[in-house]
Amino acid sequence: MNNATIVQIVSVLGCVGLISASSLLVPRINQTRNDLNMVGTEEVVENTPPEYVFAIQALGAFRSLITDIAFMRAERFKEQGRYYDAMQLHTWICKLQPRFQTVWEYSAWNMAWNISVTTFTPEERWNWVYSGAKLLRDQGLRYNPRGLNMYKQLAWIFVNKMGETIDDYHWAYKSNWAWRMHLVLGAPPDPELDDLDGDVKPMDIDDPLLQAARRASEMVDAKRRAEAEREGWRYIEREVADVSTGVMHSDEFLAAKQAAYDFIKRVDDAPDSLATLYEQFPESKPLVARMRAAGINIPPDDERVTEEMHFAEDGLAWSFFYPYRRVIEPITFRKSIEKESATPAPEFATVPVETLRELLGYPDMTPAADAVVRYLQRRVLVDVYKLDPAQMVYVVQQFGPVDWRLCSSHSLYWVTQALIKGGETVHDFQNDRTNTSRLLFFSLRNLFQRNKFVFEPLPEDIHRSYIDFGIDVNFIESLQSAFLSYGRYLDPRPTEDTQGEGVGDIYRVGHINFLTEGIITLYLLGREDEAEYYLSYLRETYGRNPDGSVRENYAKNLADYVRDNLEDILGTQRAAFETVAAVLDNAYEQLTDGRIRQYNKTVEKAKEFHEMYMQDVREDLGDRRKMPPFRDLQIDRLNVKLASLGLTANLVVRKARLWARAPLNMKQYVYDERIEQFQYECDQLGFDVAKAFPEPPGMAQFRKDHPERARQERERTAETTVQPSFE
Repeated sequence: MNNATIVQIVSVLGCVGLISASSLLVPRINQTRNDLNMVGTEEVVENTPPEYVFAIQALGAFRSLITDIAFMRAERFKEQGRYYDAMQLHTWICKLQPRFQTVWEYSAWNMAWNISVTTFTPEERWNWVYSGAKLLRDQGLRYNPRGLNMYKQLAWIFVNKMGETIDDYHWAYKSNWAWRMHLVLGAPPDPELDDLDGDVKPMDIDDPLLQAARRASEMVDAKRRAEAEREGWRYIEREVADVSTGVMHSDEFLAAKQAAYDFIKRVDDAPDSLATLYEQFPESKPLVARMRAAGINIPPDDERVTEEMHFAEDGLAWSFFYPYRRVIEPITFRKSIEKESATPAPEFATVPVETLRELLGYPDMTPAADAVVRYLQRRVLVDVYKLDPAQMVYVVQQFGPVDWRLCSSHSLYWVTQALIKGGETVHDFQNDRTNTSRLLFFSLRNLFQRNKFVFEPLPEDIHRSYIDFGIDVNFIESLQSAFLSYGRYLDPRPTEDTQGEGVGDIYRVGHINFLTEGIITLYLLGREDEAEYYLSYLRETYGRNPDGSVRENYAKNLADYVRDNLEDILGTQRAAFETVAAVLDNAYEQLTDGRIRQYNKTVEKAKEFHEMYMQDVREDLGDRRKMPPFRDLQIDRLNVKLASLGLTANLVVRKARLWARAPLNMKQYVYDERIEQFQYECDQLGFDVAKAFPEPPGMAQFRKDHPERARQERERTAETTVQPSFE
């Protein structure tokens, strides 16, 4: 046997040995592939375009090459304006590679962000943006239930593309989404407006999000601890702030959360099938039969309701939910001020409202009738919108009284799903999780700014529905709790100087800025105990020098801290006047929304700032630095709010809401000055000025008693150019 033969034999034996040894790693490799969500589909050609089936079967592993070719063709279609062809190709690409998360993310991004902006009508924009969200929600996550970045992409569409104002057609996105949720759930309860009473029940729960955050931090800590041992540097053990010492849990917050919890828990507790419904409520079976006979298309248990079925002419949207909203909700304010039209508005309900009212026995609904309503709500949420009512309950329990008609509520829903369910990815695990977790804080911040939500749908032109937002201070507690609960765990590298204090280094500045904003807001709303609580937390956590002394900015009392920070925000020139004006403007926003108690408290704060300033300048010999009397400021700010030119129906409706609730004596001062503008705006938009802006009682006597005021106002208006306000 020569040397060459020996080498060949040894090589073969070595190859066999290496193959045998490597086979021992196959279970571990497969487990890693599963952990990384890289397990392919067994049914390769299922639902694949016919022209691709043969190629896939013949080429097998070359499926990725076919996917690349399809991507290039889809891009050409997009450049040629053949958007529907491009969307169809993207759908096929996803089916070619259903377990490859990137193709889903790219296709959804392309629809929602790239193709959508090449269209020029609200309907087209909405269709493309929503198609991107649906692609991920309805299909992508079905194949990749642990796809962290897919959840993130879906949440980003809701919070940024639809929830923010970066797109010219953002009102269309907000209106269309609010309409979908409004049909199913309607407006949530508001303890402040609805005067809800009752004991607040504790909501201590096992928090799966916190558990997931802890697991993530443990992985990072183990990795960094090993690096420290290997490289010889000291690793700092992670410490977490005690949430119980940083969140107040006010009575207002607990009451609002309890009301929202009870609202969505009724849907979660509803039967999940007709069989269960009939078993629990035998009277519901003949009721369902009568509803079907009346034209309400209640599907059987074995039929899944798609969104296309839901909004079909005989679907549940129009045969049940729309007339149900008409049964239980009063006429909208917008409808109440419209002129009588010779052409009635189109009727979308395929089942007459009175028929449904009789079927349900409203307002004295039986438990069986109520159970049917909750069953249908649950079924549409699960089948059509892929929302788990139990997870919706968890979101309310953990974060507060979300309004499910808001886009940011759904970004919060999907980002919590991401952080709970999402596993590792082929990218850097902690970076993916940290970037995703930022959406948690973005969503909560948006709810703080907008969760007081007014929505009056216009079904015949839904993207022009009336929408308005207001600050919801309940989410100050929610966001503070989220910062303390999750911030340090989600921060991959907490630094030494922040150990045990507040949140991790990544979220530190955002936490401080948010607390400052929250303190100002709470103080202006008259919730001084809460404002003082968070100022004390801010002072003790972030407001001390290395020697333990309190920094100058945090050593002030609450009133001075708020006033000084407001002046910093508004600028130094005329800061006192602008502070009072800004507080009064905020009060009128609250009055417009019907929040009378908050309005009265905010006016008192404005008066307090006015008196503090006037006390400081009382020794001035002249009047140069003095402000007008507070009552005159109130009237002037009301006049300014009403003077904004109403170029859209929403602006005029909002002004009419303010007019309906404004104090009589203030309306008398501004009516004659504004009536011609009101008349012009109403004529342009089809409103009845006598209904929208009725003349205040007693105007004849007021004109006799205040002739000089009326003349001065006319002269002042003639010299002032009112800049139009656009939305």
